[in-house]
This record gives sequence, structure tokens and C-alpha cells, in this order.
Amino acid sequence: MASGPLVEKGTGYPEDAPIPSGIAGKISEVLADADEQAGEYSFGGQAETLPPAPGLFVDEIGSIPVPITDYHAQKLIEKCKKSPFGHNLETKMDETVRQSWQLEPAQVKFENMTWQSGIDKLRAIIAARLGYKDIPLQLVLYKLLVYGEGGHFVKHQDTEKEDGMIATLVIQLPSSHEGGDLVVYHGGEVRHRHDFGKADGTSAFLPHYAVHYADAEHAVEKVTKGYRLVLVYSICLPPTMRHLEKDHDKPLSEDLAHLIGSMEDSDEPFALLLSHDYTAKSIQDLGTRALKGIDSARFHALEEANALVPEHKRLELFIVQLTHKIQFEPDRCLNWKPGECKESIRWYSVSGDSLGQVRRTSTVINFLNPGRETLSGMWALHGHSKEEGYMGNEGPTKSTKYARYAIVSWPSAKHLEHAKAFMALDVVIEILYAQKPVDAPRLREFLKAMGARAAKSPAKILTSSEVAGLLVKWVVCNSTNSATGKMIDELKQLDSSQLGPPILEKSLEHFNGVEANDDKFGLLKLLVSKRTEWLKSQIDRLDKPFSWEMPDAQFSDNAKVEEFLRGPAETMIMTKAVEKLKNKDFQDASNYAAKWTREIQVGASFKMVASSANADAVVTIT
Repeated sequence: MASGPLVEKGTGYPEDAPIPSGIAGKISEVLADADEQAGEYSFGGQAETLPPAPGLFVDEIGSIPVPITDYHAQKLIEKCKKSPFGHNLETKMDETVRQSWQLEPAQVKFENMTWQSGIDKLRAIIAARLGYKDIPLQLVLYKLLVYGEGGHFVKHQDTEKEDGMIATLVIQLPSSHEGGDLVVYHGGEVRHRHDFGKADGTSAFLPHYAVHYADAEHAVEKVTKGYRLVLVYSICLPPTMRHLEKDHDKPLSEDLAHLIGSMEDSDEPFALLLSHDYTAKSIQDLGTRALKGIDSARFHALEEANALVPEHKRLELFIVQLTHKIQFEPDRCLNWKPGECKESIRWYSVSGDSLGQVRRTSTVINFLNPGRETLSGMWALHGHSKEEGYMGNEGPTKSTKYARYAIVSWPSAKHLEHAKAFMALDVVIEILYAQKPVDAPRLREFLKAMGARAAKSPAKILTSSEVAGLLVKWVVCNSTNSATGKMIDELKQLDSSQLGPPILEKSLEHFNGVEANDDKFGLLKLLVSKRTEWLKSQIDRLDKPFSWEMPDAQFSDNAKVEEFLRGPAETMIMTKAVEKLKNKDFQDASNYAAKWTREIQVGASFKMVASSANADAVVTIT
């Protein structure tokens, strides 16, 4: 579990809590003190700022007393709609998952004049306890909910209902009921239980409230008697938050500033994993202003400390989303075994600007660990698995995707060097361009590093029109012939089908003024000849009569199958006489067919279908 889109330094067991090395380790220790500035994960109690009688008024019904009577409860339910729930971007209705009724905020009024002033006072209390003291958070009424006997909502996470939403506020008006506790989980365990005054006997006479972060898992236990009348608010950051000041702990910033100022250029980049879940929309809209609780406290401690050090010693700070996806395949016993892994890093500026995505990196980085998370804990709670059963000839599949946001940082003095290792090419070029003037030695070093990076890139990336155009431009403008020779050698090894018209269009514009006797002209001739070669092959195929023969077919798993693919026969049946199917049952044959249908087919096009004949498993190839 320790491995991921960024390679962690060191090794260990899943239950170990990794400790970063060098200055990063000391920064991690200081950031652990930022916990004191973080907002509480969930809190609540009696809403002392709110009047016991809110003066609740509902359109077409009138005034609603609290606690609500059976008569008014039924009238209100008739006016309401059943509450749905979200699942995989879909809105569903299932009373085994959620049973309650809801009313839109436009249909609700509060006739008690002290209600709004009480909400404003409660908002200030909530802001301070969430770690946003003196920031005018917005409370947006989302729904009025009615929970009757049997009403409940299984464990779930709230969606972001408003831009800038960071948390959810639940206000329960005076209600006479049993059951219906709001249970909040953290790390898979129950951490908070809100009973809204039932234990001390005040639930029927006073309003109560509960607050939890929007991404916190929570559940509403079943109401066993009576009714719960609930107002749900979205707690949001104001659009003008970037202009607001926060009061941070100065000694903490000074300690961090001392450590940042003592970092050497040779120190490795470090990453601070964020504890809360975020959406791409919230990061792009708000940047680091979307951070909640402990994440906000830790980042602002770093940010404030960074501003205290001399400019040449400051850190570059970024938001990243680290993604690690594992594809699993079933073995003979239908146990899942890990297969292909895909990794990516999506980059954002601290203001939320997208800085592109990089698929892989092998660069080592220090992971800060102020929360003393274990290696498994760093990723286990941030993964989602998806399984699909048999679909026609396709065997079962499973994939698990781990995704977590982090703050990544490195010294400004080494900004370009680290960007070359981590970030998208266009971003790196912009960073180089901003460091004016760019002298010849630095430019040569940059091109050398980019060449080494390109050498490790797949051909399909290097032969994209944009990348190929840049490479040709650099080679043509280069004063040496060695670069030309290297590119010619690379092009000779490429399949001609990879050099399409967009690449020629992007390349031709750079050959203006190149003489016919120039070595660089040989590069142009090769590009044209490669394209001509492909076009002739396509014409030849059109002139040939149809045949099942695929002379270039490759099937490394079985020589007889490869022979069939290269021959004129239309169909082949693999039986138990074929080595690969000896002592195999239908399940094995189906897995075999599904595997090779999904594999990249080299020089061939075919399908495999598993079936059973006379109790023997067979695979038909067409």
C-alpha cells in the first residue's frame, strides 16, 4: 500500500508509520502542532442562540407547531416528496437505503423575527469551531426533512450541493421521538453520536444542532417512535474569502520559517497528504481556499512561514491529485490477482489553475506524516473498487482506484529542475521562459533533460502531432548534425502507420530555408518516404482479393493458433487436445478466451468464444 503515483522513500510494513528524512522530518513534526488550529470533525448540542418556537410556516399548509403533531405531520408529508439519494452520479429511490420526506426551502418560512439573528450567532460559533474564526461562512438552507417511524438513512457521504460547500449543518426543531441518532464516522469507526437532546430530555422542548464536514461518512439511525423535524443547511465559504485574513499561531510559523530557510537546494521535494476528500470542481474554483479543518490549518501554517523567509529560500507550493489504479484478473480459483497498474499526478496551482497531468514518474519524494498515519492507512480509506461479472464472452473484472489530494513543495531555487521531473512539458517550458534571460548552458541542460525524458516515453506520445512538431523544430534549429542523426535513427524504427498527416503538417513548416544538400533535408525525405510507404501499403491492400490469411499475425501463447491466423481457414476450435486446454473446465476456457480477446492483437484481428461440447471445454476462434 505504500506505493503510489509518487514513490515513497524507504520501505516498511503496512502497519508502520513512515517518518520523512532530513528537514522534511522536522517540518512534519512542527506541522503536527497545527492540529490545535484545526476545526473539529463533528460537533453539536443545544442550539442556544435559536428560539424554541421558530414560527415555522409552510406554503398551502400554514403554521406548523413544534413538536409536530400527528395531524400536522401527515399534512406536511402530503406536501413533501420522498427523499432520494445519490449513487454513482445517479439519483435513486430506495427506502431500504433512505426513508424520509423533504420540502424545498422556497416553501418554508420562519415567522419568529429572532430566528435569523439566532442563525447568524450560530454561524459565528460554527465558523470558530470549524477553524474559520472571523470568516463569514454562509448557511444555505437545503431542505426541510421529516423522519417518521422507520425513517433512516444508511451510512453515506454528502455531495457538494453548493459552490464552496465545506460542511453540513443539521438543525432539529423541538421533536418528540425515539431513535434517529445522527452517527458520524471517521476512519471507518464511529467517532460522534448526536442524539439531539434525547438523553437529557430536552429534545421535545429545545432546538439542537449537529455539524460535520461534507465528506464525513454519517448515518441516521432508524426512528422507532414519533417524528423528527429537521432543517439541513450547506455551510459554504464566501466568494470573497481570498481577501480575508486569518489569525494563525505566530510561533508555529516562525518555527516552520526557520526550517524552510535552512533547506538546501539538494533537499528532496516533499508532499503533505490531505486528510479530507475534495472534488476537482472545488479545487479548481477555490484552490487552497477549499481546504478544510486540519488540511487548512497545516497549509496556512506552511504558507505563512514561507512568506517569512527570504525570497531566494522560499518554497514552490502546488496542489496535486495522486491516482493509482490497479486492474485485477481472476485466477483458476476465482481469486483476484493484481495486473496492470496505472498512475497519474494531476497538478494545480494554489489558486486552482490546472497545470496538466503526468502519467508516471519514478522520482523519489519525502512524504510528511504529521498525523502518524500507517502505510496502509495512507491509502486504504481513499480507494474505491469496481467489479463486473461475466458479460457475454468477457470474463469478470475488478479494478481499484486510489486517489488522494496532497500539497507538493520544493525549493524555488530548484523549481525548473524538479518541474522537469514531475510536470507536463508545456508547463516546464513556461517555467523556463519565465526565468529570463536563459543562458546557453542552462538551455542545453534543459534540452538534454527533456531528451532523456522523451526517450522513456511511449512511441504514441512522441508521435503525437504536437510533440513530433516540437521535436522536428528543435532538430532543424539545432546547429549540430548529431541531433538530426539521432532523430533519423528513431524515425527509422517507427511503424509508418504512426506518422499521420497532422505530423507532416506540423513538421513541414520548419523546413523552410533548408538546402537539399543539408543533412537536415534527409530528415524531411525520411518523413515523406515513411508516409509514402504507408500509403502504398494501403493501396496494395485494396487491390488484393479478400482472404482470411493474416501473414504477420503473432500469437505468442500457442504456435497452432498463430499458424491458423496466418492461414486461409476461417474458424479454429481449441479443444482439450490443445495443450493450453488440457484438464481445463468451462470456467478456465472462458477466462482464457476473455483474456486473449482483450489483449493487443499483433498483426491480426480475431475473436474467441468459450463453449462446452460433450462435457469438454472448447474455445472457438474466428
